[in-house]
Amino acid sequence: QHFSLVPLYARHLAPPSILAIYEDFLDLRKADPVERKVELLREALDSLPFEGPGSVREAVKRLLNTSRQAALRRAEEEEEGGAEEAGDTLGTEEAAQAAVQALEWAACMRPPYLSGVSMASEATDHAALLARELVCDDRAEAARALMQDVLAPEWTDLNQWDKASGVTWKTQAELAQWAALLHFDDLFDQWQATREAPGEAEAEAT
Repeated sequence: QHFSLVPLYARHLAPPSILAIYEDFLDLRKADPVERKVELLREALDSLPFEGPGSVREAVKRLLNTSRQAALRRAEEEEEGGAEEAGDTLGTEEAAQAAVQALEWAACMRPPYLSGVSMASEATDHAALLARELVCDDRAEAARALMQDVLAPEWTDLNQWDKASGVTWKTQAELAQWAALLHFDDLFDQWQATREAPGEAEAEAT
């Protein structure tokens, strides 16, 4: 219940302070379930504007950028052995997962979760850009895991929003290509399983 006091306090501050507090707050609650995130966003929008200086939208955008940069930095440190030396307990996969959890804040900012707001463009751009950067950084498996979460059933319409949402055709096409790749990966795994099954049966029989 005390979390509902955060927007009431923040609305009396200057825009830079609002963004700093809300970015930290959203990061702190990033592992919350979607239903709870919607409640927290609704409370924030009751006290703070959706757009403009010190807005909820700007705070979410800052968190998206911070989480994406952290995931990439962690991947680089892990490859160089620097993360372990620094005593950092957050591994590459955990950092990528944190970026997905941050993405959920933007993905919730749309109907049917919240009316009159949309961060479709930021959500899809964040997902596509993070996956692209992970691939370029030789972290293809991390990118695949990211897209498996992004394109999970509850978010299957991330690449289906219409033009009015601000999602570019390039981003829509990129996420559609990821969806196709993951689909064919699943088909290949199924085919491979059927090929291996007879041999396993023979081994068990002997």
